[in-house]
Amino acid sequence: MQQSITASGNASEEVSEPEQAGDSSRRMIAGGILCLTGLALIGRALFRPQGTSHGTASVVPVASDMAPPDDNVRLEIRSAAVAYDRHDHPAVRARLTERSALAYFRFTRFYQGRIIELLVDGRVVSAPRIIEPITGGLILLSGDLTYEQAARIAQRLKAHDARLMVRVRDTD
Repeated sequence: MQQSITASGNASEEVSEPEQAGDSSRRMIAGGILCLTGLALIGRALFRPQGTSHGTASVVPVASDMAPPDDNVRLEIRSAAVAYDRHDHPAVRARLTERSALAYFRFTRFYQGRIIELLVDGRVVSAPRIIEPITGGLILLSGDLTYEQAARIAQRLKAHDARLMVRVRDTD
């Protein structure tokens, strides 16, 4: 039996069972752990680190994206335009849809270090070696293209008349 003093200064007797105090502490600890776990999960979902590629925001994968991608992936284009590669040769700059950007990221992450082929209507346009996963959904199709060829490909990709595929090259 414990004695306590109330705010008015009167002494009163309180019965405090040791089991009840222990249960209360355990419940508080369990509740705290549950809250922290929930906050950690929410924080991981909301504040994933964002990678960038050429100053653009990237699509960040989730755990379900860890399965190997198909060897051939069809990519959907949001926009395309004629551009120039680092050697000042005509090329096509294509922006992927969000879904295709994620598929392309997964593909390049899985085949990192390998040579891939980017095909427009079944014709290999570019065959780069993947140094690191490509984020941001921006592709530069470069190779032995003339300006006219690049303009024609860009126009067909914009109109969704052409089919853009990516595949891993059989031999490196």
